[in-house]
Amino acid sequence: MLAWILLQSGQNSNHLIGGQIRAAGWPLLKLNGSASMVLEGDEYPCSATDVLPKFLRYHAQDLVVTNVCHDHPEIYPTPEAYANVFEQACAQLPKHGTMVVNADDPGAMQLPQFTQAAVRTVGFAAQAEARITKFRALRSGCHFMLGGVKVRLQLAGKMNALNATLAMTAA
Repeated sequence: MLAWILLQSGQNSNHLIGGQIRAAGWPLLKLNGSASMVLEGDEYPCSATDVLPKFLRYHAQDLVVTNVCHDHPEIYPTPEAYANVFEQACAQLPKHGTMVVNADDPGAMQLPQFTQAAVRTVGFAAQAEARITKFRALRSGCHFMLGGVKVRLQLAGKMNALNATLAMTAA
């Protein structure tokens, strides 16, 4: 969503997306020489011989964190070990960077203490700076309020509303 928002706003960034995209003709990889790059990174190891989490190789300037919920127990045996790699990613952010965090996720909300970058919180939670209110599911997607602006998505569900708000805040 972030790469799409940047393109729609005239910022022609590079991108590498790890999942499927519904939009016809939207490439998973776009390299155009732009100074900016949107990478969908995760905590999974780079390879069998390079166990460093992928997102630690990127040295991000900005970071969007959707959640920190113990996953990949074959790699991270405890919730603490799992959270630690996210803490490292946050610590890598430069002071001039920005971290956008899901305020609805307790694990994600533990991360701001590990960065010197500016932090923006997003979500349905009362403490979110960019707070989603008046959410309504529709047959063809959803709509909600973000600040004083009505947002309508052609994607259904609260998770898509949250992802869109994270992306809009990061843009």
